[in-house]
Amino acid sequence: MNYKSGIDPAPLKGHTNQDGICYRSVHKMEYSASVNTGNSINFHLKSKTMLSFRAHPLCNVFVGCILFFTLSCQNDHPMEQTELTISDVISDAVTTIYSEGREAEFANYTQEDVLQEFNDEEKMVLASKYWVFDINQKSEVYVCRSVDQDELPFWIPETGFQKTDMQVKNKFNTYEVWKKTYPAGRVELGINGFDRHNRVYFTIIRPLENQQPLVVEPVYPTHQIITPFHKGSYTYFDWDELVITELPDELTGATLLVTNRGRSREAHLMQDAFRTTDFPSSDTIDQILLTWSSDPKTTMDIGWRTSTDEKESTLRYWTPGSTDTAVINGQLTVLEDRMLANDRFNHRFRSQLTDLKPGITYQYQLSTPTHTSRTYEFMTDDGGDAFEFGWFGDVHSDPDWGKLVQKGDSLFPNIRFYIQSGDNVNTGLFRDDWDKTIGYSGDVFRSKPYMATPGNHDAQEGLPPTRYLEYLKYPHNGPAGKQPGLTYTFTYGNTQFFMMDCVSIPVEEQADWLEQELKDSDATFKIAAFHFSPFTPHEDYSDIKESWVPLFEKYGLDLVLTGHFHYYQRTKAYGADLNETGTPTYIMSVGTTYKNKERTTPQAHEVVYFRNHMFPHITVDGNRLEIVTYDRHFEELDRYVIEK
Repeated sequence: MNYKSGIDPAPLKGHTNQDGICYRSVHKMEYSASVNTGNSINFHLKSKTMLSFRAHPLCNVFVGCILFFTLSCQNDHPMEQTELTISDVISDAVTTIYSEGREAEFANYTQEDVLQEFNDEEKMVLASKYWVFDINQKSEVYVCRSVDQDELPFWIPETGFQKTDMQVKNKFNTYEVWKKTYPAGRVELGINGFDRHNRVYFTIIRPLENQQPLVVEPVYPTHQIITPFHKGSYTYFDWDELVITELPDELTGATLLVTNRGRSREAHLMQDAFRTTDFPSSDTIDQILLTWSSDPKTTMDIGWRTSTDEKESTLRYWTPGSTDTAVINGQLTVLEDRMLANDRFNHRFRSQLTDLKPGITYQYQLSTPTHTSRTYEFMTDDGGDAFEFGWFGDVHSDPDWGKLVQKGDSLFPNIRFYIQSGDNVNTGLFRDDWDKTIGYSGDVFRSKPYMATPGNHDAQEGLPPTRYLEYLKYPHNGPAGKQPGLTYTFTYGNTQFFMMDCVSIPVEEQADWLEQELKDSDATFKIAAFHFSPFTPHEDYSDIKESWVPLFEKYGLDLVLTGHFHYYQRTKAYGADLNETGTPTYIMSVGTTYKNKERTTPQAHEVVYFRNHMFPHITVDGNRLEIVTYDRHFEELDRYVIEK
């Protein structure tokens, strides 16, 4: 099964921030995602084909186009500002629960127990503000709910829905069908439940009059996929390979409102909803992380964390032996993870150092009114043609990976930076997982920049990689109109790196940007990094093969660094000879534990190793690039050289 668009089959919990960021892109249709305080609201819409349906006149399109609403970074709740939202209700409840120290009780609560936390007005919000849309004529509205969910959402029978004998099925799930007749006007539906059952309900509409085409106007969420319902339809846009296999005649040809599995997080309060972090913030400065968002020769980005008690923080930097010290203020962002019981809020500061000199070592120190950090140092790119860097596949917040990177950095002190090919953490919307990844790595990324790409675990169930963007500040030089900092390029020495997001941004819509960057590049070596490995026996990834691979071949890309399948593979495209020159070499690695051995039969045209915690070390020296991959004990597994 091909889990793309930032998803994973396992039920996962998560949370977003309060920044109100709007993420944009296009995939044969506009799509967006935005977040409000402590709650995931909208999402990335993904459609591989245009579907035939009559659009709303406001779209200024015609019959034959899928209904969609154009992008906006405006408030995603068009209802009155004074009206309570589900986010308000849940956030207020969580605040009360924390103040009374009762979060542990909810591990064993039932839906009836949770409902006691809310007054009648709040229950009404939970029963009516999750899904809101207008219809232009009298219709049957069907709620298709997974039979595997332990408890029926309270509002379904209470608002007049009647259970039918009908069922809808896909490969893995069966859905019971509830229906209610609505007149023309507004339809308001409630939450999926207080659990985290991520096979969330989906909605179907069937007009009863049929004298005119049905028009459905989304109110909340403001961006929705609306399409005819038939066998082969997908109901979750974050898992469009999971399609309907059985449906009753009554529903065939009706109108489907597609949803995403991440919506199960919006009212999650039961079972394991509340979490704690092993690395809570404090008055001490920590989580110092270096990245580049501009030229490595003349800039450096530095981020760090404190508790919310620290309202300001500064960064001092200088060259060793110099008395000339520069001081800049850190830019403050308040990070919230609503369900993180022992560290709901913390402060993250960031500064970008500019006008640095190439090839120079700088020292720096961070301060708050109550604390001063140790002194750390970094080195800018000298622009030359000799340097070393490290690379990791999937990390997944693994403590043994943290030991690996610290040991590797001590063995190879001349490494200047690290590349990571996605799945930086296990659960991308959990701040405690980012706490682990940063905490386990020790001091390494306080001196060596960490340059990553998103993996499916960094952006899950149709929700954007919000945490990724909070922590990792990268160049905003990617495809126009897409969320900055996900796909980007940077040059270090004589090598240009193409850091590609194949999870959150449609692959084919990055091809024009990629081609122009490759065409314009005069770098000696060209290296691409992204998450999904396109030449394994496990998944086809035809979009990567069709949109990117021909460009890699045409413009002389040298190396592709990937992950996802948790083992080591070195191969050429389409089974070509490993010794063939002038074509890219594809290498997949893993920084955490291996898997998929039983599903893999190594072929004669590839090098394959099943090992935990591998450390690839790359050396560039003029026209020669050498990559040596070590196991966790730093015994050599594979050595590969490219010479120009």
